[in-house]
Amino acid sequence: MRYFIIAFLLVAIAPVSAEPPKDMPKRKPGLWEIKMSTAGGEVLSQHCIDEKTDDLMQQRAQGMGNPECSKNSVRRDGSKVIAESECKLSGTTVATKAVFSGDVLFQDGIGRTDFPGGSYETLMRSIREALFALPDETAVCPGHGPVTTIGRERAENPFLAD
Repeated sequence: MRYFIIAFLLVAIAPVSAEPPKDMPKRKPGLWEIKMSTAGGEVLSQHCIDEKTDDLMQQRAQGMGNPECSKNSVRRDGSKVIAESECKLSGTTVATKAVFSGDVLFQDGIGRTDFPGGSYETLMRSIREALFALPDETAVCPGHGPVTTIGRERAENPFLAD
């Protein structure tokens, strides 16, 4: 599921000009970075790739074709960067909403506050008032680590238990 979300975000955020060729060269295993320029600035995505994951991502990307998107935006909302799209893929409408959380919120974790100027109270207020104001199904793309959702972190993140 995580790889599908990442692959879909790449397709939804960056305009796609053509279906990828069926004879795409294999990528070497390791950490890959993908930089995309958008109206909101540059977005960096990191993927750990092995042969099986690379094959799966290419198969899914080839099956998507060119999506027809009625909504495709990346915008800044206060301190948040939010990506939203609504696209038709193979006859199915898919709506996506994601927030780029940087080093504020992670799967089962929160950002560090032990650096100069760091504030636990400010970090927690940002999570509760800004991020948790988003719908549960909103994907959270942290600065590193796996993609998660607002709902999962609200329910399961040990640092955010009431």
